[in-house]
Amino acid sequence: NVLILYPFCLHRAISVPAMSMALVSPLVLLHVLASLATCHANKVPGASDCDADSDMTRLLQVTARSRDDGQAAPCPPNGPPNGPPNDAPPDWFTKEVEAIRLPNSADVFTTQGLWDGIQQWDAAHSDNAFFGSNETANQIMLAAFLGNVAQETGGLKFATELAPPDYTAPCTIESANCAANYGIYFGRGALQVTCWGGTYCANYADTAAAYGITDMETNPDQVATNPTLAWGSAIVFWMTNEGVGSNGPAAKWPSQNSFGGTYATINGALECPPQNTEGVNDPRVANRITNFENACAAVGLTCSGFTMTCPSGTSTGTCSEKTEWACTWNGDCGSYGVCNIDANAGVCAKEDWKCYQDSDCGSSGPCNLPANQGTCTDGGAACWQDEDCQSGSCQLGNLATCYGKPEWGCRKDTDCGVDGPCTLTPPGAGTCSLQSDWACWA
Repeated sequence: NVLILYPFCLHRAISVPAMSMALVSPLVLLHVLASLATCHANKVPGASDCDADSDMTRLLQVTARSRDDGQAAPCPPNGPPNGPPNDAPPDWFTKEVEAIRLPNSADVFTTQGLWDGIQQWDAAHSDNAFFGSNETANQIMLAAFLGNVAQETGGLKFATELAPPDYTAPCTIESANCAANYGIYFGRGALQVTCWGGTYCANYADTAAAYGITDMETNPDQVATNPTLAWGSAIVFWMTNEGVGSNGPAAKWPSQNSFGGTYATINGALECPPQNTEGVNDPRVANRITNFENACAAVGLTCSGFTMTCPSGTSTGTCSEKTEWACTWNGDCGSYGVCNIDANAGVCAKEDWKCYQDSDCGSSGPCNLPANQGTCTDGGAACWQDEDCQSGSCQLGNLATCYGKPEWGCRKDTDCGVDGPCTLTPPGAGTCSLQSDWACWA
C-alpha cells in the first residue's frame, strides 16, 4: 500500500488504505518534502499559513485524522490552546504594543501572544468582544488596555509580581515569599491578577475556562510563562471583572471617553480619592496616562482629550484591619474588619470623632452613622438614640433587614451576625444594572 500526499496548505490528501508510516519508502518521503516546499512557494489564496515543522507534524498525524471521504481533516490549530490558527496582527496593533515596551522586556509578552489571546476571546464571546468593527475604536481600546498594562508590568518587564518588602525579587511558589497574602496565586500576567488570601479564585479560574486550561489550580505559574495566558488573564479581567467599587468592567470606559474609569476599576482604592490626594499627578496614575497617550500617538491618534480622573462618585474605602484592601461594603473585608468609606462615616456621640462602628468611639460612642439617623418625636431633630432628644423618643423609621435573613430587622451589620450585611449600613442602596428601579445592597 502507498500513502500519497498533496501539499497540506490545500488541506487535501488522497490515500489508499494506509500502512504504517514507518514503511513508507524514501522515494515517497522525498515526494512529500517536495510537496511541502511547493506549499510554501505557491500558497493558495485563503489557505492557512504554516511552517515546515508544523507541516511535518500534521503529515505524521494524517492517518489519525483521516475522514470518511478519503481527505485529511483540517490541520489542527498552530496557535493558542483551543483557539483559532495564528495569523499576524496588523501593523497598527504592533506599533501600539511597541510604544509601551521597555528594553529587556519579558519574553512572555509577545505581540503575537496578545493578538492570539484577543482573537480567541472574541471568537468565543461575540456578545462581549474586545474588538469590534470600527478600527479607530479598536485602537483606542487597545491603547487604554496597554496604558494600564505598562504600569502593572513595568513596561512589560515583569510577568510576576515583585515581593515585599524591597520589591526586587519576584514572587515564587518555591520561596513562598508572597504566600502570606496570596498563597500560590500571587500577581501574574499583564494585569498581575491575584487571589487574595490564597484561595483559588475567579481571576485564575475564569482565565482557565476561557482558554481551555485544565490544570490552572495546581499550576498557576503558566500565567507568567505562556504568552497567550499572560495576556489572556488580563483580557478576561478587562472584559468581565467588576473591579474595585464595581466600577467595571474596565472595557466599558474607553467608549465613554474615560481613561480614569479603567484604572479606577483595576486599582481604584489606591489611585482614586480619597487615598490618592495628587490626582493625575500621582506617579502611578501619571504613568498609566503617559503610556495610554503614547500608544494612541503610535497610530496617529490624540487621546489627551479623554477624562483622565477617576469617575465621580467612586466611593471606595479600605478594610479597617487590612488597609491595603479596597472595599465597597463590609462583605469585601471578610474577617478583616469593616469597610471604612469616608463618604459614609459617622460621628461619635460624645466626641467629634469620625467613626464607622461603635468600637471606633470607645466610651464616647455609639457611632452615629448617617444611614441610621432618625428624628426626635418632640421636634424632628436628628437623633440616633432616645437620649439625643430633649423629651421625646428617637424615631428610627429606617429599619432595614438582614441580607441573609430578611425576616430580621436591623440598623447595623452586627445586628445580623453572619447573616449580614444590614441593608441600611454603608454604602447604602444601589440599583440593579438590569432593573434600575430596584434597590439593592449586594
